[in-house]
Amino acid sequence: MSVDPKTFNRPQIEALGADKVDNLGRAVLTLTKEVCVLLDRQAVLEAKLEEAGITTREALDTWEPDEATQKRIDDQMGAVIQAVVREISDV
Repeated sequence: MSVDPKTFNRPQIEALGADKVDNLGRAVLTLTKEVCVLLDRQAVLEAKLEEAGITTREALDTWEPDEATQKRIDDQMGAVIQAVVREISDV
């Protein structure tokens, strides 16, 4: 059974005090850079997979992972969230 992904949206920390604004800015920039890299690589991979006749974007959009794969996705998401929270919290 996978963890409810919505639990990652509201971590139970006090990280956004006035003294943490710089940390928050760094966290947002770090996350933005990572998202940009991922979006670029995903677009390239989708185009190459479709070009090679391996799959289509529609098939990727509608795919549902098995339980083990969903756990790996949840674990990776948790690691990213923790990294961002560490930046905000200056831990």
